[in-house]
Amino acid sequence: MKLRLSILLSMLAATIVVMAQQFVNFNGNGFHLNADNDVKIYVDKKAPIGVKIAAENLCRDIEAVSGATASIVKKSKSADIRVSVVPDSQNWESYQITADADGIDIVGSDRRGAIYGIYEISEQIGVSPWYWWADVTPQPCKALYIEPGYYTQGE
Repeated sequence: MKLRLSILLSMLAATIVVMAQQFVNFNGNGFHLNADNDVKIYVDKKAPIGVKIAAENLCRDIEAVSGATASIVKKSKSADIRVSVVPDSQNWESYQITADADGIDIVGSDRRGAIYGIYEISEQIGVSPWYWWADVTPQPCKALYIEPGYYTQGE
């Protein structure tokens, strides 16, 4: 019994630790992600294929939630979301998300870190990680806002 309880508490603590701060809102505070009903995502051309696939999934998730058109673009200056990988041997599988008036930057310490950062955006806009396996449909929301700030996981 004590062993089960300690395992349960360990799992609960791990869940609490990996939950990121809520930075997406739907009430008008921050950077309006889908202001012109068109979201552009830039992925660094040197990024691994897995990061590019996650960015394509983010496009689909944004479209599913907001109805806005989301696409991958080739120039970072025209993008609302910019994704890159900056190797950091001290912090494996970590990411940093910076949001300001110019958009959102997701920087992963490695490919997994960048992928985790992308899927953090998906989860915070309301897309369950289980949507494909368990048919969990995201709640539609016309306006997506990212509060200005610096958000990190894994550091």
